[in-house]
Amino acid sequence: MVAPAGLSSYEIGDIRLTLLPDGYHRCDPVQTFVGSSEADWAEHAHLLDERGRIVMTMGALLVEFPDGTRALLDTGFGNRTIVLADMGLEFWGGRLLKSLTAAGLAADDIDVVAFSHMHIDHVGWTATDAAALTFANARHVLAREEWDHWSAQPDAGGPGAREIDALRPRVELVDGETSIVPGLRMVPTFGHTPGHCSFLVESGPGRAVVLGDAVHCPLQISHPEWAFSADANPDQARLTREHLVRELEAPNTTVVGPHFPGAVFGRVLPGTKPVQVAFDVAPAAPPQIVAGEAPAGEIFLPPLD
Repeated sequence: MVAPAGLSSYEIGDIRLTLLPDGYHRCDPVQTFVGSSEADWAEHAHLLDERGRIVMTMGALLVEFPDGTRALLDTGFGNRTIVLADMGLEFWGGRLLKSLTAAGLAADDIDVVAFSHMHIDHVGWTATDAAALTFANARHVLAREEWDHWSAQPDAGGPGAREIDALRPRVELVDGETSIVPGLRMVPTFGHTPGHCSFLVESGPGRAVVLGDAVHCPLQISHPEWAFSADANPDQARLTREHLVRELEAPNTTVVGPHFPGAVFGRVLPGTKPVQVAFDVAPAAPPQIVAGEAPAGEIFLPPLD
């Protein structure tokens, strides 16, 4: 039975990547991955829990550079749990700051926060209850297309007024492919949202492609034609995935899927058709503890411990 990935690290040259878990997301795989079938998932039962749901990791990726710079890619779901039983959706959050502490750091130690996009499970710890930035010392970097979309029309799927108000005087907007710090580039991968970006980490001969939500599950690398139910532009998202698969097949490339179940650091196996991903590049991640089943209905539960 699959479990969301826990705290785990991997090094690209002299740059260290660490998954900081915030919780997990449980959902019906056929409804969520549009174009897939029950038969498809029956062949990959190792990605499902005992009730046949896919369990996806939620959190942020810490990137530590040799000069001491520390970047955080996304900010997780936040200090909350939301269950939408009628839709088969569960979002369990609350662990990110504890994960950061377990990595030996505090919020004030973060120098850069870069967002792949502004869906709620990627901006959850951006602001405090007082609408101040949680990572107060950090630059906050975002694609201009993404900011223009969400700041004009915040809704339940993205940032609320608290996050927008905290970011507005500090957000650093970028256009196109952009170097954030040496060794870390923001790369447009539009489709999931209007300004979605992935990240490229490079050191020496090695590189890592941090997918963000361009790819949610390893099977979307095998089947880029499968849309994700929350893709704003499914056709563009498919083209983006097809491009990313070609990028991931390049030598010395690590794939980092922050939502992947079980493990988030992997590699594409050369020459496989359909494309296959192996998760043998890093030690097995300890699983996150999964809470018991929630009662039926639309409810808000306390965050995870």
